[in-house]
Amino acid sequence: MSQLAKSTQYLVISLVGADHIGATTTLTALCLKAGANITDSRMTKMGSEYTITALISGNWGSLAKVEAGIPNLSKENNFEYLLRRTEFALTDENVIQYTVQITTIDKPGIVHSLAKFFRDQEIHIDEITTETYIASRTNTTMFRLSMIVDIPEGLSIMHLREQFLTYCENKNLDAILIEPQKY
Repeated sequence: MSQLAKSTQYLVISLVGADHIGATTTLTALCLKAGANITDSRMTKMGSEYTITALISGNWGSLAKVEAGIPNLSKENNFEYLLRRTEFALTDENVIQYTVQITTIDKPGIVHSLAKFFRDQEIHIDEITTETYIASRTNTTMFRLSMIVDIPEGLSIMHLREQFLTYCENKNLDAILIEPQKY
C-alpha cells in the first residue's frame, strides 16, 4: 500500500431531503471546496425526496472540513444527515461476486425473502437495487431487483444455482444468476 493510500481517510455521508434543482451540487461543492473526493455514491430521487449516500475520501483535514460543513448544508437545503468515519474495504479474495436479477409482479416481502434465502446459504449481499414500474401492456405494477452477492470460493455454484432457481420458481420470480465478468 502506498504512503498516499495510508494517509487517505474515508467518511460515509447520507443525506435525505426534498428534491430540488441543485440538490447534488450542494454536496459536490462542499467536497470540492474542502479538497475531498467523492469516491463512491448513490444519488437518487425516491418519491418526492432526494437521497444521497456517498463515500468521501481525503486527508484528515479535508474530511474534517466536510464534517464541519454538513450541518450548515443540511440546514440550508432542509436535509437530514448521518456521518460516519469508515475504512476502505478491499474485496475479499475468497469470494466470487455474482449478479442476481429478478423481475416479478410487485408484492410485499420479495426483498426480505431473497435476503433470507442468501443468508440461509451464508452468502453476503454486497448491494441491492430495486424499483417498481407499470407494465405498459397490462398496467400491472412490476418489481425489478438487481443484487450483487459474494459467493464463497468453495461453494458449489451448480448446487447454488439449482437451489436458487427452484426457490424462484416456487415464488414465481423470473430470475437470472449472472456469472462474473472477466476483465
